[in-house]
Amino acid sequence: MAESISPMLVEQGLIQVVSVGCDNIDGTRLVGIDGSSYPVEGITGVLYVPMSAACVVFDNGFKTSPKVQVGASIAELHVSDVMSVGREVSMRMLTMETELLWDIAQDVDRRTVVFLDGPIVDPPMESNSDYVSRRCDAIRTIIGNGALVLGVVKSPRDRFLLNHIKSRIGDRHSAISSSFSSDLHFLAYAFTKTRKQYGYSEPLASLHVPITSETTASLAYGRAGVDIWSFYFQFSKGVRPVRIDWCREAGSSPEEATVLAERNRIARLASLTTYPGMGYPLPVHLAHQKCSIRQGCAEVLVDEIMTGGRAAPGDESVIVEILKGRE
Repeated sequence: MAESISPMLVEQGLIQVVSVGCDNIDGTRLVGIDGSSYPVEGITGVLYVPMSAACVVFDNGFKTSPKVQVGASIAELHVSDVMSVGREVSMRMLTMETELLWDIAQDVDRRTVVFLDGPIVDPPMESNSDYVSRRCDAIRTIIGNGALVLGVVKSPRDRFLLNHIKSRIGDRHSAISSSFSSDLHFLAYAFTKTRKQYGYSEPLASLHVPITSETTASLAYGRAGVDIWSFYFQFSKGVRPVRIDWCREAGSSPEEATVLAERNRIARLASLTTYPGMGYPLPVHLAHQKCSIRQGCAEVLVDEIMTGGRAAPGDESVIVEILKGRE
């Protein structure tokens, strides 16, 4: 398979070199958005969840220093149902991110590119119609003004591309689809073999595929007016591939040439905004840094919240150890 896979992928257009040519990001408004949470269980059985969401904005490419907006809150949840608590934490954090999307939507133009740290579609949230509607309304407002909304997925576990390859090239290379458990495993292999055989040092991009109909969650977004397309991107040799999602107005039925031109533009933007050794665009990296809640910080914060007579000084750590099952 190793000897035949690279020529087939290149010949079929499943892997392509990203050429930035004379493109640059001067004048482009680059936005990175991410959210973070770190739950800590208190001795009373209440889960304290510090949460934050960050928005990083470069108004003129990387020629200016970024403006940073960070919002934070602390939720108090009772740990009676672990699954429902997890969903509630995700909902609150993603709602904070969505409100940042709305902030961008109030002042957006064609030069704006929004990078979300993570997928466009949040699988646990498809059943919440209010959340999906508000998030999709923000996305449609942004892309309706000619801007881009991109999701950068650093640890994808889906098989969108593999399923498409199986339907496109048929039985001749069916072993490709059955040999790999996910697109990420397949692309890590395929990009490496292609670079070795052809000597490519430039960024590489995979074929783009529509994913709106692939999951229950993405179907909910389609019904709310947002279609999702996706491709994989590898900035350089040895770097982990990422999946990049982008949004279109639902039901627009674009020509293949139009979608390809969009994919090429987004791949060039990813190349121009990624620094060597980083693997994904700088706005995503900075937003992640700015919103990250460290374990130590979260635990200290919860300790401060819990002071006030609930336990004698020094007892908190003993009680916490008991609750964790340690001796």
